[in-house]
Amino acid sequence: MAELSDQHGTASGSRMDRDFASMSSRNDRDFQERTPLTRTHRLGFCDTESTDDTLKDSVLRLLDDGDTNRVLIVDFVRHRSDGYLDDDRVLYVSIADGPHEAGKRQLVHIPLARSNPEGSDVISVFFQLLLPLAFEFNPEIVLVFVGSSSQTTLRPVVYEHSIRALRNLAGGKSLIFGPSADEDGPNEILVALHKAFGCLDTSGGPCQPLPATSAANQQTVNSVLDAITRLRADWKGLRFQDQEDDLTNSPLKTRKTTPAKKTTLPVHRVCQQLDRPIASDTFGAVEAAIETAGAAAGKMSLADKFNVPLKRDLLLEARTCLVYDNLMTKHIQAGTFSSNKVSPCPEVPGRLTSIYRHLVEAALIGECLIVDPRDVTADELMSVHSERYVELLHRKPADFEAEVERRKHRKISMRDRFPEDIWASLGTQPAILRAAGSLLNVVDTVLDNKALNGFALIRPPGHHAHHDYPAGFCFANNVAIAAKHAVVNRGLKRVLIVDWDVHHGDGSQETFYEDPRVCYISLHRGEKYFYPDGLAKGTRFTGKGAGSGFNINIPWQQEGMTDGDYVAAFLQLIMPVAYEFAPELVLVSCGFDAALGDPLGGCCVTEIGYGIMTRLLMNLAGGKVVLALEGGYNLEMISKCAVTVLKALLGYEPDVLPKPLVPSAAAVKDIKAALDAQIACQDSPWKSLQYRVILEGHPTETISSPAQKVPGTPSSSKTSRKASDLATALSSLDIE
Repeated sequence: MAELSDQHGTASGSRMDRDFASMSSRNDRDFQERTPLTRTHRLGFCDTESTDDTLKDSVLRLLDDGDTNRVLIVDFVRHRSDGYLDDDRVLYVSIADGPHEAGKRQLVHIPLARSNPEGSDVISVFFQLLLPLAFEFNPEIVLVFVGSSSQTTLRPVVYEHSIRALRNLAGGKSLIFGPSADEDGPNEILVALHKAFGCLDTSGGPCQPLPATSAANQQTVNSVLDAITRLRADWKGLRFQDQEDDLTNSPLKTRKTTPAKKTTLPVHRVCQQLDRPIASDTFGAVEAAIETAGAAAGKMSLADKFNVPLKRDLLLEARTCLVYDNLMTKHIQAGTFSSNKVSPCPEVPGRLTSIYRHLVEAALIGECLIVDPRDVTADELMSVHSERYVELLHRKPADFEAEVERRKHRKISMRDRFPEDIWASLGTQPAILRAAGSLLNVVDTVLDNKALNGFALIRPPGHHAHHDYPAGFCFANNVAIAAKHAVVNRGLKRVLIVDWDVHHGDGSQETFYEDPRVCYISLHRGEKYFYPDGLAKGTRFTGKGAGSGFNINIPWQQEGMTDGDYVAAFLQLIMPVAYEFAPELVLVSCGFDAALGDPLGGCCVTEIGYGIMTRLLMNLAGGKVVLALEGGYNLEMISKCAVTVLKALLGYEPDVLPKPLVPSAAAVKDIKAALDAQIACQDSPWKSLQYRVILEGHPTETISSPAQKVPGTPSSSKTSRKASDLATALSSLDIE
């Protein structure tokens, strides 16, 4: 236990080198002895005071002496206007009270209104400006400056959400400069930062939900749009507004800029270093070690310092639960398929077995709480499907197989005829009931707080299944049944379904089209003749009656969509709506058929893209996120994607982005169309979609690409001892 003694003490000056060395060596070994998860320490917490010159000298030394070429700095404390004007290797964004300044392409200041402590302004800035810039800049390390309660009106939980979002960058390699603990009471901001590290509850820490966001303060909106106007010529991720010359007949009003109010806040620059989370089964030993370290430093224990009850009942049985059953592999193609010709179908049992094998090889199964599978009941099925159809689904397996084939080939009415993308074998009917019921068990495990999140490895898929007939390989609408269960049987008021399967979930849309309790968002290919046919997958289908606005379609009008396209859709539309909806549970129709190499999807999303989307959703609903397998037919690729999303759910650090993420021009057009449809929706519930405007004026200068390395400008002042310590701390963060 002595090895842990340096983790939670106060670090300063000459101790910095030793503290960060311990993060990447001794403490990492100690951590790995306690949990089979092999994680590296990529996030540090620093309490070294630094002046602006110290920070500038340290960052330049890091850039000039090491292998780092791009640094992102996010400053919540104040605007340091003259530190990085001449170095394109640094992207500096300040989100703090202060005077509005024009700056240059890599120096962005957004002054916040003091009237919105709930976080709508910060969430707005992050998704509309900061994260698009950051994913395109693709930093190799992220530095974040967080103020004390005397320096900000933001609620501490806003910092927690912000840092978690930033940890999708640089492979999680980050250094946070935050406030020290107060001597005379709890420091809520420090508590929130510890939760972002995962240090308060050792399951990895659910993200405390934000209250439902709404429209950002107009001052903030104006500042963001001013920045976008200036920067959009050089950043492809900032093209979701139109210039006044682009649309001559648009109904959108031209925005006129109003100056931001100038305010000044005191500066507080004291921080504290923390270590990574430790497995829950060592809770008592870890708490004792923390208190021993605190006593040695003459400090209070962690529990006293934060005024937070560190009790075992705060811990979950497991962070992530998983369900799998071999019975679902017995559903095989035994009849006809496609124009009465026997032909192979890609929806094969190997989809499940390949994924499961890869999860075993990655040593992830042992980290999950394994949920018992079960069959869905007739009453549960009838929450979505008709009584007549449910009667069919509950027939004996042989009778079910025969009836499916009969309805495909006999000359019966179209109402009773099944499509030819449906087939059955003796194992089909048991697999249908087992898939839907097993997902319900995962949902209940999460809602009962036995696990933070979950992954249902199930088949056949479900999101094409309609009220009274199957379609598109789908028989029972698994995710729709789970959402109905959550609102009807578990009493939830708001459930979010995100469907990233490359095919539109027409059955899911049909189920909730008039229901405001369930917000359904689908990213899919939307060409007219791409499955499913028809117009219902278009942007103008936004819901009906009480559900108006709660159905959101983002249809791509071409193949080949990439990680950058999907992440842009999340940043511009999905996440702003999700934060405003404030779901109590997130369900994901997790198809991997938009993945690179899929024989049906024709898109190019990688496992890294799926990991980013998963982590973004994990900030919602207090972390209660459940993924249910839908499509995906390249066995090697869906297995890699499944490993990545399960690692995200388990709290592993993200992969380093191999290249900047930027949306294509085609994706920008499609996302803008989806935004316009929501804005035009009568009685639209979404007040946060404020940035779809026409901009007056054009940027006056164009500066080189952020990917281009520009030689750093060495500091003319003498590098201080603190600057040297800080540079050492930055360079010692582990990124292997």
